[in-house]
Order: sequence, then structure tokens, then C-alpha cells
Amino acid sequence: MPTMNEIEARTKAYAEARTALKAMVTELEEARQAFLRSNLPKVRRKLQRLAELEAQLKADIEAAPELFVKPRTVVLHGVKVGLEKGAGKIVFDDPDQVVQLIDRKLPDLAEVLVITERKPNKKALAQLTVQQLRAIGATVDEAGDRVVVRAVDSEVDRLVIALLKGLNDSDMEAAAAA
Repeated sequence: MPTMNEIEARTKAYAEARTALKAMVTELEEARQAFLRSNLPKVRRKLQRLAELEAQLKADIEAAPELFVKPRTVVLHGVKVGLEKGAGKIVFDDPDQVVQLIDRKLPDLAEVLVITERKPNKKALAQLTVQQLRAIGATVDEAGDRVVVRAVDSEVDRLVIALLKGLNDSDMEAAAAA
């Protein structure tokens, strides 16, 4: 059975090891921050170039939709490009009118389609046909084709986001001024 002195000695060794680890992690984090600050202008230039190339690619795809009939998307060099159907967005001007029309025209679905605060339930409305939506004064907006440019392997995207997330606003401003 260990004595209190032995437990105290092991606790001291544990605390010292923990302090040493914390110092190393702090040093690594400071070095990472310094590295990010010094390389932020380069990262921003690369991001700007990427945005320009993406805009050009989207314009090319929009100009040649006939290339994306079947299949609608293709993967080229690890990037998915083409056209995909937009998810659509239900739009209405007067929520009260939509609720009244649901009560009148779709009374059996009113409990599902209308939120208890008496606002239309967009998730439930999304299940209706276009004809039913028109009958209650709603329309589907943004449901046409939209251009797709999405990396299949998004490790680079995650890395850039993680790197930029690690910098606070003052670090970014300082790097931009450099």
C-alpha cells in the first residue's frame, strides 16, 4: 500500500510532466500562429486566384449547358463540375394569407403545414406540389439549374478554413498590413 509521501511524489511528477506538456503545446501554438501570420498574404493571394478561376469555370459552364445534359455533372481532375437542380425555396408575401388558404383549401394538412404560431411551415410546404402551393398563394423560387464547382476531395478546403480559423482578426489585420 502506497504511503501519502509516495502519492505526493507521484502527484508532483505528474504535475511537472503536465506543466512541461502545456509549455510545449503553448510553444507549438505560438509557432503555428507566427507561421500563419507570416504566410497569410500568400494564402490570400492563392484564395483570390482560386476565386477568379472558379468564376471563370462557372461562366464557362453557364455558357455551355448542353455539355451537361447526360451526365449532368462530371468529375474532372478531382473536381465535380456541371449542373444540378437547385433545392428551391418557398416564397410568399403574406404568411397570414397562406395560413388562411391552407385552412380553407388543405384543412386536413393544416396541423402539419402550419406552425402553431400561425406561420406557414416551409418544411412541410416543401412536400406539396407546385399546384397546391399556387392554390395557397405560395411559389417555389430558385428551383432551376445551378452551376456546380465542388472539390470531391475537400481536404485542402478544410485545411485552409482551419488555418484561417486559427487567426483572430487582429492577426489577420497585422498580416494584411505586412
